Amino acid sequence: MNGWAEIISASVIFLVTHTLPARPAIRTRLTGLIGRRAYLTLYSLVSLVLLAWLIMAAGRAPHVGFWSWTPERAWLANGLLAIALWLAVCGAAIANPFSLGGLAGKAYDPALPGILAVMRHPLLLALVLWSLAHLTVNGDLAHILLFGSMGCFR
Repeated sequence: MNGWAEIISASVIFLVTHTLPARPAIRTRLTGLIGRRAYLTLYSLVSLVLLAWLIMAAGRAPHVGFWSWTPERAWLANGLLAIALWLAVCGAAIANPFSLGGLAGKAYDPALPGILAVMRHPLLLALVLWSLAHLTVNGDLAHILLFGSMGCFR
């Protein structure tokens, strides 16, 4: 596959593999068939492989530029990524009733909400900031589509 067909295919497959299993009936059936741990392991591996394919497809797509890399944008991206990393660690290090992984299985104590007192799902905000950081330094159409869609993906 070459050109835009590959990135469109990778995007559609990535989207389908993330929206269908998110439906409670489908997720419950899959976890019932193979177990929660096997489901999460398989889902994570498939997600990583598809994410790698999506990133490589964006790199191989025809270049249609909108803005260029600058040192200032790189510094902005680094700052956004630092905040995103902090949010990701905060989100993964607490029991969150809105999350599937990490400490989601631990008992959530509403009296001690931690970062959940400020935001429902810090990992989603981390993903948005990660996307914005990458958008600042990747100004071509394929990467705008890639990181823009990742930032909107919830």
